[in-house]
Amino acid sequence: MTYQSDERPRRHEALPWTLLPERTSDGFAHRHASTRIRLPTPDGETGVELRADWRRPPGVTWLVADVEVAYPYTEKRDLLHTHQQKLRRYVDMRWVEVAPFELTPPLSGTRDDPLRVWKHNYLDVTSSFDLDYARVNPNNAELDAFNHQVTAAWVALSDGERGLLLAQSADVRSSYAFAPMRLREVDGRQEVRVNPFGSYHGRQLDYSHMGGTGLGAAWSSLRSSSLRPNGPSYNGARERFSLLVADYSGDAPPEALQADAEAFFHPPALLILKSPFADDVLLRRDLEMRFEAARRAGSRSSSGALPAPRAFLANPSDGAVDLVWDESEDPRLDGYEVVWRRVDPDSGVASGAWSSVRIARARRHRVSGLPNGETRVFRIRALGRSVQGEVTSPWTPDIQASANPVPPVTIASATEGAPLSLLVRTFYYGLVHLFTTP
Repeated sequence: MTYQSDERPRRHEALPWTLLPERTSDGFAHRHASTRIRLPTPDGETGVELRADWRRPPGVTWLVADVEVAYPYTEKRDLLHTHQQKLRRYVDMRWVEVAPFELTPPLSGTRDDPLRVWKHNYLDVTSSFDLDYARVNPNNAELDAFNHQVTAAWVALSDGERGLLLAQSADVRSSYAFAPMRLREVDGRQEVRVNPFGSYHGRQLDYSHMGGTGLGAAWSSLRSSSLRPNGPSYNGARERFSLLVADYSGDAPPEALQADAEAFFHPPALLILKSPFADDVLLRRDLEMRFEAARRAGSRSSSGALPAPRAFLANPSDGAVDLVWDESEDPRLDGYEVVWRRVDPDSGVASGAWSSVRIARARRHRVSGLPNGETRVFRIRALGRSVQGEVTSPWTPDIQASANPVPPVTIASATEGAPLSLLVRTFYYGLVHLFTTP
């Protein structure tokens, strides 16, 4: 993954995988693998934990990888917001790219004979496109990120003689574009990295072949949130996904392999009409829920303090203040207590009785019915229950906010904070367009 540990983003590779001996169960060959990605942060070293269980069913040429990833939580110090201030929240923008299961297929193409991407969509249409971006614009011979949007079961990459197919399982995790890709040229040969359920980030497509001035790219990079790194959304998250991985000969994946991929995407439904166990039939999902309930029950034996809510922030709104925060993963967590009181406008000191409300587990809460312009101080703590009784977290540090209408967004809003050089370029090309366009 790519994380900005110091002044520049740096790619952090996984340690060598630890492989357990292969075993056979129910006719399936299994092999467990695990690794860790060390992640130095401003608050000390942490890491990403990865586990993969490989399964090889009998009589097929493909493998299944069941992957679990635990991303560490890093302190959030960067304020993410738009002109609509009530959408603000803290993030750690040091997260840039995430690659939990990156693959580099041993396929090779050229600009004249490029690699090809095959995919199957939700309308049961199989199509393909060539990675011939350099034919249109040589500046696009390498792409930091491209994708195969609106893909259902599987996507494949081929050099015409052989290929690699990846299929996702909708029973575990699925996406319309589950495997973003990266294109590179090495000694004139194309190389593609595939990043299932990860996120790439980098330079956008170059449109100079269309006579562009570069202003669109500059303003988009400055203002468009969709062009910012998606890495921060993985901070502290856990994800599971299941992949079918298969190599094949030829250009398009064989029909039999496509059928296997479709079946893997939506496996046949299991309908139990009659069972000697009456109502005690347990499926995989039932077992997982029982294991999770047992884990939570065991964790409730702890009597220590709960972790306080993290990344606590107050956002003004008309007649209200919207509070947002991050939840901890403590299994004892049941809800929160939110308190607030008025700040004297003359002394700037909070005084008087606290108003208080208890809420269920959430990541936000609106305190409404507040007069606009009056400042309040807010704090929050977590509530939970262990086998010894109720447990609480420390209070968060106090934060102040005033209820106020959100300022309207105008055309001039987009220019706030823009570099002077970009404003001058925009003005110049605006004049050129004004006097040269019929």
